[in-house]
Amino acid sequence: SPEMVKLCQAKGLNAQVADFAQLNFPAASFDSLYALNCLLHVPKQTLPEILHQLKMMLKRDGLFYMGVYGGLESEGIWEDDPHRPQRFFAFYNDEQIQEVVGRWFEVLYFQRIVVDQGVESRPHFQSMILRPLEGMSK
Repeated sequence: SPEMVKLCQAKGLNAQVADFAQLNFPAASFDSLYALNCLLHVPKQTLPEILHQLKMMLKRDGLFYMGVYGGLESEGIWEDDPHRPQRFFAFYNDEQIQEVVGRWFEVLYFQRIVVDQGVESRPHFQSMILRPLEGMSK
């Protein structure tokens, strides 16, 4: 978001507002990538290509932290979203998200973190540390 970028720039960091679908960095540009609660807003049809682009931007031995809410299987405007206007979410169950990222990344770590104990209709957090697979996608 523009406000988060301003905070980073105020600390002397090179930060910019960007869209995952339009990242123009050379291959193997980064040692690591960090995506917290942003890829859950990418449509399921688009996520594989975004993950492929992220994989290509990472160095061979790079690491990618990806944290999203999921656990539920849904896509679209989330009816339970307390924010106005309500936002678009693409939620995956634990197996599905690991399968999707597993096309381009080795899952080194996966942790399911339940936020609302005893509330099945609420998503839980999916925390992953990933490493690019060698070669092309599976």
